[in-house]
Amino acid sequence: MSEYMLNNLRLTNAGVAESDFRLRFGSGLLDVYPKELEELIGNGLLEKKTSESKIDSDVYRLTKRGRLLGNQVFIRFV
Repeated sequence: MSEYMLNNLRLTNAGVAESDFRLRFGSGLLDVYPKELEELIGNGLLEKKTSESKIDSDVYRLTKRGRLLGNQVFIRFV
């Protein structure tokens, strides 16, 4: 899970899709990383983009600030 998070967060436009994470690991992002996601969003390092399509799900990705401080984000998932 950690490797998946690090690799997909580095893909700045793609990020980590809730649906893909749940399909791969059988648990949702908020089930596994609730504290980390809340803290990183609160600090302006991650953003949650909600898709308008019912097929796609929420996507978490680095903000502009998060890209500058990527290592501070990545360490939270190790």
